[in-house]
Amino acid sequence: MPNYKAAFPSKYLSSADLEDATPVVTISKIVTETVGDDSKLVAYFVGKDKGVVLNKTNANSLAELAKSDDTDDWPGTRVMLVVVKVEFQGKRVPAIRMEAPPRVKGKKAEPVPVVEPEPEYVEAPDEDSIPF
Repeated sequence: MPNYKAAFPSKYLSSADLEDATPVVTISKIVTETVGDDSKLVAYFVGKDKGVVLNKTNANSLAELAKSDDTDDWPGTRVMLVVVKVEFQGKRVPAIRMEAPPRVKGKKAEPVPVVEPEPEYVEAPDEDSIPF
């Protein structure tokens, strides 16, 4: 049976979108958007339509991974998206967290340039199995 959450699509990525995937993505931009009644930072990814609304935990993780507290320095940072259980309002619920991607043994990680696709051409996502 399909997940009922698919009947309520969201502009933003949720843990239900990832299912069991742990995709490695590259930050394309960080923007401030109105989410509900609040202004929130949202991280968008190269080749993906949905972004992640950042909470303090994920913002701290991005700052650590990008080695900068300045959000202008975060694009180009590669992160692995994982779903973990967290406490929220007295219940354990799934949430997206951002971690360092696994390194290939013996290879040094190199910065990935952020390239926005031209409007008439959209690159196919690297991970065909990622549903967002």
